[in-house]
Amino acid sequence: MHTEQLQDVFDYYGLQPLYHKFEYSFKAMGLFQSIPHHMIEDFLDTYSCETFDTFSFEEFCFLFLDFKHYVQDDSS
Repeated sequence: MHTEQLQDVFDYYGLQPLYHKFEYSFKAMGLFQSIPHHMIEDFLDTYSCETFDTFSFEEFCFLFLDFKHYVQDDSS
C-alpha cells in the first residue's frame, strides 16, 4: 500500500498522531507492504482505536500480525 493511502486510512479513523508516531517504523519494517487496503480497515474496525495511542510500535505490530494471521487462517 502506498504511503499516501495508508496515511488516508489512519486519518479516516482519527489516528493521525499514531501514524506520525510510527511512520518511520512502518516504512522501515514494511509492515503494510502487500497488505490489501480492506485488511487494514478491518483491523482498525475490529479494535478500539482509542487504545492504539498507548501502544508501543512492537505492541501495535504484534496485534496487527496476530489479526493478519487469524484472518488468513480463517480464509483457508
